[in-house]
Amino acid sequence: MFSIPTAQLAIIRAQAVETMRDHIDFYTIDIVRDRYGNETYVSGIVSSTVAYIGRVGGKDDEIVNELRTQGKIGNRVATLLTPYGDDTEYEYIVHVSGGNDWRVVWNNKETTDDYQIYAKAIITRDEPLTNYKDQYRRNG
Repeated sequence: MFSIPTAQLAIIRAQAVETMRDHIDFYTIDIVRDRYGNETYVSGIVSSTVAYIGRVGGKDDEIVNELRTQGKIGNRVATLLTPYGDDTEYEYIVHVSGGNDWRVVWNNKETTDDYQIYAKAIITRDEPLTNYKDQYRRNG
């Protein structure tokens, strides 16, 4: 059976983290309703970490197509790589420093093995059609 010494695996994981240049915050949004039906949105940062955000490719295209069929993908999609051991849950929102907010729609938590180098997720967001609040296009 194939095996990698634990020390060597730790070195590979540390080298992978060095390539991650984006800084992100994971946070959640909960909706709290009172007895009158009024909604309050409560947000909380879960963690902050370095990450790599890149295009979707390879075998991930199959996952994206399935998520698109299920209606879980917005008009923008990307791959998110974070250091090994990070928990990237489905309900998390990813805020990229100096960028936008993305939703986590898939992670490799169920597909991990002993030799995983990083945590992987697929993230999505909707890009506004216009700068207007109602997003309708206007002439002129």
